[in-house]
Amino acid sequence: MVALVLLCVANLAFGNIPPYFQRLQTQQVNSTPFVRWTDFGPGMAGYSDKFFVHPTDPNTMFVTMDMGNGYYTHDNGLSWHTTKNWDTDAENNGIIAIDFSRQNPNFGLAIGDHGVLMVTSNRGTSFTVLNGSAPAPAATSVITVDPQNDKNWYVGSGQFWRVKNVHRSIANITGTRTPGTDYGHIFVSKDGGKSWTTISIDPLLDVGKIFVDPNDSNIVYAFTNIGFLKSTNGGYGWNKTGQGLPFNQPRDGDFFYNSSTGEFILYLVEQTHYFPNDNNTKTVKSLGGAYKSLDQGETWISISGNIAIDMTQIHQDLAVECYYKCLGYWFNVTANEAMKKYPDMPTSIYPVFNRIVASKTNKSLIFLGYNIKHDYSFGPGEIWRTVDGGLSWTAVGRNGIYWVNETDKAYWLSRNNPLGMNMKYAHLDFEMRTIDMDAGLRMLIAKPDGDLIAIHEQQTLRSMDDGETWTQIDDDETSPGSGSWVGRGGSNLPGITMLMQTGREEYLFASGEHGLWRSVDGGDSVIKYGVAVEQLTGESKTVFGATSICSVAVHPTNPDIMFIQMFRQSYRGEIRKSTDGGATWTNISYPIQSQSALSPNIIRQKDLTISNADPSIMYFTVPYTDYCPFTPTQWIVNGPDDFQDFGVYRSKDGGFTWQWLNNRGLPANGSVARICMDPHNSSILYAAMNRVNIQLKPPIPGGLFQTVDGGDNWISVPIPQEIVGVNHISIDTDGVLYIAAGEFQGEPDGGGVWRKSKGTWEKIFFMPNVFECYPSPVNPNVLVASVGMGKKISNLNPGIYFSKDSGNTWIKANYEIDQPARIMAMRPDQRNENIIWIALYGSGWMKGILSNVTVRAIASNVYIRSGEMGQLDASESIGQDLSFSWSGAGTNPVLSSTSDPNPTFTAPKITSVEQEYKYNLTVKNSAQETDTIEVRVVVRRIL
Repeated sequence: MVALVLLCVANLAFGNIPPYFQRLQTQQVNSTPFVRWTDFGPGMAGYSDKFFVHPTDPNTMFVTMDMGNGYYTHDNGLSWHTTKNWDTDAENNGIIAIDFSRQNPNFGLAIGDHGVLMVTSNRGTSFTVLNGSAPAPAATSVITVDPQNDKNWYVGSGQFWRVKNVHRSIANITGTRTPGTDYGHIFVSKDGGKSWTTISIDPLLDVGKIFVDPNDSNIVYAFTNIGFLKSTNGGYGWNKTGQGLPFNQPRDGDFFYNSSTGEFILYLVEQTHYFPNDNNTKTVKSLGGAYKSLDQGETWISISGNIAIDMTQIHQDLAVECYYKCLGYWFNVTANEAMKKYPDMPTSIYPVFNRIVASKTNKSLIFLGYNIKHDYSFGPGEIWRTVDGGLSWTAVGRNGIYWVNETDKAYWLSRNNPLGMNMKYAHLDFEMRTIDMDAGLRMLIAKPDGDLIAIHEQQTLRSMDDGETWTQIDDDETSPGSGSWVGRGGSNLPGITMLMQTGREEYLFASGEHGLWRSVDGGDSVIKYGVAVEQLTGESKTVFGATSICSVAVHPTNPDIMFIQMFRQSYRGEIRKSTDGGATWTNISYPIQSQSALSPNIIRQKDLTISNADPSIMYFTVPYTDYCPFTPTQWIVNGPDDFQDFGVYRSKDGGFTWQWLNNRGLPANGSVARICMDPHNSSILYAAMNRVNIQLKPPIPGGLFQTVDGGDNWISVPIPQEIVGVNHISIDTDGVLYIAAGEFQGEPDGGGVWRKSKGTWEKIFFMPNVFECYPSPVNPNVLVASVGMGKKISNLNPGIYFSKDSGNTWIKANYEIDQPARIMAMRPDQRNENIIWIALYGSGWMKGILSNVTVRAIASNVYIRSGEMGQLDASESIGQDLSFSWSGAGTNPVLSSTSDPNPTFTAPKITSVEQEYKYNLTVKNSAQETDTIEVRVVVRRIL
């Protein structure tokens, strides 16, 4: 996490605001550590091109996700933890680039969002922003330390690795430029990052990699969009070198270094260029490929070998489609125009490679990669490998029905290329085997222990056998083939909402892009506190199924009958029904329609509700404006321009036909953010209306409305006059109403939580922007609230709060929540008053357990090689006067002590590739309160 930085907000008039909320509105407040949050994913389920491995510790890795979250691991991916400061809004300071000292492996510097400079002294467990020390005032691309001297640091301008945005063509060979970015410079520090010298090189400069020669600190190399650059005076002067390169337009670079012999080899992959073929003007030829340098980058030798593809031998529609998209972008024409001009397939052609990776343990082992989804490239197999230094290449990243069916077998055998799919995914595996996906290789990196990491089609894959096979490391399956997954904490899934009232033990979890999930047994078999989930709709069930779910409902008396609504992608705006508990689904109606493209255009529908008295009656709402965390106002108009039918909808025939109810007393052009049915009377519903403050002037005020006749007529419910918009309403088991109110740009006193009992409103929570508030259905004295950012209090203290005394006192509960300002939904558990569930914008779902003790056991998992000395570490446990007790199975490695917080052990010899052992740690405080966790130890066989 990023270390705490105190902020203050002056000149607030507090009036009758309780002291605790005065603190929340003026300074950063720490969360209680006695709430245990578990991020259960599923893991990754998104994309990243910012993945980093510690240069000397292969168990330490970092990833920053597309959805704004970021994680670190110190146990080789057995568990992931947020890099963000959960007591801030956590909106900034994601790791864009990072490097570590070779003299002190705990010391590192990182570039964060907007070019900020951060320091860590504990191997990346936490970071502190170095205010005033950033080398640039805007986004930068890379940071590198001299391996011989950790006083010498280098930062490169640009956003070289934003593969979704940065592309090259014959018309723009230096690549797309991104707003908010510093271009043109390399920054040099000789005092460990305290001060920087700006070296201006070229206004277009975008830097991908910087390496310092491990044999000579004066020599520094930069792989950039304007060429391979070399400095011989410690980064103060730069020259373009590259004799032997056809264009000197690097897409990536890497190196191999043998510290025993001093052997140093540089590798570079060129931007592929396409030209009309002189011998056949109906096709094209290419030039580019992979190169190495043995003389410190002065001259370069091709190692492209047989990497070119004979497209006349490739019978895959996806490859042909991507080929013409690639040519079209390169020549600045459409794909169809490229097809008409060059109808013949080439017999020898390079894809557009954008990754080159050299093994850190074998100089003959080199990998190339390309991305057919986010970049402009083509061809089966997005990862290629040479084991002979570049003489011959084989496709070793093989997924899809093309490889499963051994299509074009004769051609691939003629290249001595293996056949079959060699990439194993989690819930994506069915889809990846069933069709040919334009999957997208976002990251490829070699670790210092010889392993490789790839981020491919929304999964993190690891190869432990030089690329022969790849296996996802995001999730653990409860048992082989069960389809029940326990995330390891590194999710990038768009969590949307949850349903607790299912009529069963299970809960339902809705996501963007990855469908509907349900909780299942078995999570504890993987790790204590683990939560296992099974996908009901999406990639593991059908190809192009319902993947972006925004609302869920279950029949009140028959839990096999379920309904879902989609806000994006397949079936957007339709109602789908299952009568067999989610095994199969059928579209029954299409109430929300738009002619716009199904993706990326979004129309969120919320609170699909079924009448308890008459289950044929159903409701949902379509807000006019909806929360959106990445916009300046935190709000967006909910839908494309051709959709205007916002408001409440009702069905009287079980969802087959729908009526629009906004002309029955609800304000015209208003925004019904949420609806809530009275649990005691299904004819009574409430509509919470947020303020419409986008596009319409003057803004349309929000409010609270009620119907007592099932939606035929709506009337305004008086609420305190300072409320400009209501975000949410809930009703406890005694009939007490709770409303959550406020907005990002609102006044501090206009937001909060109000309770109505016996006809009067009482304010019990005082923050400017509260998304939701719920009473526990088990104990109405237990309340939970979700707080968003408030601009007028400098975005202080968003996140989760709970009260166990009916709102008299509240406790902030963000400890280890990685996106506290991006909580999309929150629910209290149906059976346990001490459990909270949340959905997060970019990190799936989390389960929180409120502890009744003031002790917390904390210990890291361990990943270790056979024969090595290992250590368990519980020293970060929290509490007063702690004592420790370790226990495990008799087959576990013997610990040096069962009562020491940091016992040691020797990893045993094993016959399998990996062997897992588990220890229980119980920590006791002076009050004799205890907390117990489970620690995983995975031993890796040394081959």
